[in-house]
Amino acid sequence: MCGFCGYIANDHRLQPGNHKQNKMTARAEIINHRGPDDAGYYTDDQVQLAFRRLSIIDLAGGHQPLPYENERYYIIFNGEIYNYVELRNELKKKGFQFETTSDTEVIVALYADRGIDCVNELRGMFAFIIWDKEERTLFAARDHFGIKPFYYMEKEEGIFFASEMKSMLVGENTHPVAEEALQYYLTFQFVPEPQTLAADIKCLEPGHYLLKKDGEPMTKGAFWEPSFAPVEQTLEDAKKKIQDALINSVKIHMRSDVPVGAFLSSGIDSTSIVALAKRYNEQIKTFTVGFASKGYNEIDIAQDSADKLGVQNDSLEITPEMVLEELPKIVWHLDNPVADPAAIPNYFVAREARKQVKVVLSGEGSDELFGGYNIYREPLALNWFDKVPKLGKICYTPLLSRCRSE
Repeated sequence: MCGFCGYIANDHRLQPGNHKQNKMTARAEIINHRGPDDAGYYTDDQVQLAFRRLSIIDLAGGHQPLPYENERYYIIFNGEIYNYVELRNELKKKGFQFETTSDTEVIVALYADRGIDCVNELRGMFAFIIWDKEERTLFAARDHFGIKPFYYMEKEEGIFFASEMKSMLVGENTHPVAEEALQYYLTFQFVPEPQTLAADIKCLEPGHYLLKKDGEPMTKGAFWEPSFAPVEQTLEDAKKKIQDALINSVKIHMRSDVPVGAFLSSGIDSTSIVALAKRYNEQIKTFTVGFASKGYNEIDIAQDSADKLGVQNDSLEITPEMVLEELPKIVWHLDNPVADPAAIPNYFVAREARKQVKVVLSGEGSDELFGGYNIYREPLALNWFDKVPKLGKICYTPLLSRCRSE
């Protein structure tokens, strides 16, 4: 992952040595953990951009902020565009020139070609900001599923942007708690976007963009929204489509200029991904964690899967003492409170993997797509309750609320 922060003034009043420059440096330093490989800064009379880089594609030529078209455009970008090779070839046919082989330059060239519609062509995970010096326009966007974080804060003098909320807390005396967001958290165990627990900080929703033109208020829009329509097809056709999509996705996710590893649990999701990834990298390394407590340890099953697949597996058993020692750091990395305990093993497995690789594939998202969690079965199990007369619901609800769900 990489990290960025930025600022755009509502008028052209930034001066060399402005105190905001020093603050921007401090905002970038607090997210050093997101990008230990490189740092970069850009400043003019209206905009400041700062970047911390984890090098994945074009290790030597991907420095950011990256200028384009005789420094008319500057871009900072966190993420990875998996179809950047195809997009770059299309743009070359149109006469666009490239000085790097990075996916970052492809995004800004695509913006120069198509404007804000460029996001419709991107396949991947991304959060980026593009500054057009000539038009005095700032364009920012976040990927379709919100994989990459993007926060912003509007002030009277200008607008701040960052990959993590903690960047915006630098030098700020107070941030009032958003009471509505707190209610959401206590109800849902997470804070839905665009809310955050800080009343003056917002999170850009997945599939959305921000546009700030000179002398105009910032606007927000959606470039993508999920939609679902029934499709008449056989079970075999559906299975074939899922299989083809999964194979293609794993193949294109293996594009990298650094070694790629994978998380491996006892589940069919990560096991399937590792099996497919091995087609494109025979030496892929896998990583597993488990808890010392009985019933919460997947190490043996994961190792058995690794043996059958013929891949290396490194495992770590997490003890209660390890959790207590690392918990403050885990919480520090969370910009909003998250009640999902999976944050703990995810932290440990990522820490172990980072000792050997920079990039990993995981099975995250499969349970959401295919209803793998028990909670997704509850609506079907409760369909009968919709047929109960209203009076019956009034009578039975207190009794049902005392029953434990199995």
